[in-house]
Amino acid sequence: MALAYHLMLRLQNGQPIATTPEQRRILVRTVLGCTRDSQLLAFSQADTHLHGADACDRPRAGRLAHDIEISLRYRLRLEVPFAPVHITPIEDIRHLYNTFRYILRQPERHGIALDPLREASNLPDLLGLRLLGAGTAANVRRLLPRVTREELLALYQIPALAPADDPLALLVPATLAAAALPSFSGFGSEVNAARRAAIEVAAGRLPAAALAERLGIARRTLYSCRATPVDPALVLAIRRQIHLLGQRDWSELERSFEARVA
Repeated sequence: MALAYHLMLRLQNGQPIATTPEQRRILVRTVLGCTRDSQLLAFSQADTHLHGADACDRPRAGRLAHDIEISLRYRLRLEVPFAPVHITPIEDIRHLYNTFRYILRQPERHGIALDPLREASNLPDLLGLRLLGAGTAANVRRLLPRVTREELLALYQIPALAPADDPLALLVPATLAAAALPSFSGFGSEVNAARRAAIEVAAGRLPAAALAERLGIARRTLYSCRATPVDPALVLAIRRQIHLLGQRDWSELERSFEARVA
């Protein structure tokens, strides 16, 4: 009996699935939503295809692939259907470790720098940079205990990940990344929770009017939001994102890759 299954999804014409930060966050929400009740260990988009490893049985693997395809086509408004999914059984623990690493190392394998922050994967969740896929971190700790934090940090090419509060110029992108939100539009519970956590990180170091403008709300809404409870785990994730974003010019890395392949 297989320990898990490796899924590989791609569109029929081979075009990239999600190409912008906003699309990648929709992809992340879709994959994690479809696998919420499963035992997902890893997933990563390598521009034209999406890999995943789930510790489930073969029928469940097929249903997961189907659900992800249908949801991605709807949420990303993809006009092209998916090609037949490739589902490979993972027979033993060595194969499972190898597949886990293979999936998370897709950008290196293909020479891709279009997603240098690895948002279209669960690497941020495994390192506490994002909360949405915290369940995958629990799955990895349980089923792949030899995976180390140092090994995962090496994929970002950084030695450590420490919470940081500055620079405040990174507050909004760090918050959106930590919450896996395409934008601050609307007033849903997740958007409000993200705004509240961002307010906590700013900790009065910006004038109320300036902070409200950054968060896309009125000043009176800022005061109301400040009076609500804050999620300390989300605050920590934002601070870790600020540290990560401050390590390198990730946008310049992405632009340099686009220039090379143009």
